[in-house]
Amino acid sequence: METAEQLRIQVTYWLSQPRPANIYHYLLLDHAAIPALIDWLNQAQLPYRPLWDTVNPREPHALPLLVVLPVASMFKSIQFIRQLAQGAAMRNAITCIASPLDFPTLRRALAKRTEAAQPNRRNAMLRYFDTRILPELLALLTKTQAKAFLGFASNLAYANRYGVLCNVPVTFQPEAWQSPFPLDEVQHSQLDSATMANTVLDVMQREMPSQIASLNPGERYTLAYAAVAQARSLGLDTISDFVLMTLLHQNPGPTQLDNPIWQAGFSQVKAGEITLANLVASTVATHA
Repeated sequence: METAEQLRIQVTYWLSQPRPANIYHYLLLDHAAIPALIDWLNQAQLPYRPLWDTVNPREPHALPLLVVLPVASMFKSIQFIRQLAQGAAMRNAITCIASPLDFPTLRRALAKRTEAAQPNRRNAMLRYFDTRILPELLALLTKTQAKAFLGFASNLAYANRYGVLCNVPVTFQPEAWQSPFPLDEVQHSQLDSATMANTVLDVMQREMPSQIASLNPGERYTLAYAAVAQARSLGLDTISDFVLMTLLHQNPGPTQLDNPIWQAGFSQVKAGEITLANLVASTVATHA
């Protein structure tokens, strides 16, 4: 079955499940990943707001949007859900939320959960509305922290990298989360690496899609995560170097990356004697 149609069926089924009368249905959507989202919402006449106030609420500037799905008139949502599934099945942007919290209260609770503090006390954002980040974030939190983080919901599901809706166990406890959340060194490093790997894949999908077309979403992420980790071990910190290292991990060329020639070159990169780009150019030219 086509991914978009499968996701449409899954979201529709999730929303149709019997729930207590005091439970509201919402969608948390990453507008940055879905350019046409505002038009679809306006056509469906569904109420929505960005998680944070903007100068003009009619122009939310690609901020994450919280959408109310009225249970009493679900027919309004049918076409919208079809458009959403068709246009965003693989864009990691859909979170389904059932909650007893009303719209303003849930919006505040969700905004609160984007606030974090890095170990150096600088502010950071938990971009959990990107559903590639959500499972990574939940995995690095303790069980108590993860339970508190998801306490705004009575039911929750998100569309994963494969466009499949995944249910997440939750316990409603909205007051249990304190913000800004203090990330420790390990949590910050792991979350930053996960975020950077996704950024690398976004760049590659936009600028060189053929390079990763043969890999499924999980393979792409594993590849980019490993490449970012190796690049950082060499002291590199630019997107261009991360992308280049990802290409090396996928297509190491005439010699594998554990070959002494590459390892010697990586040592030079780490010492600042040569750039990664120059290493690749010289190594490829030598073996051409």
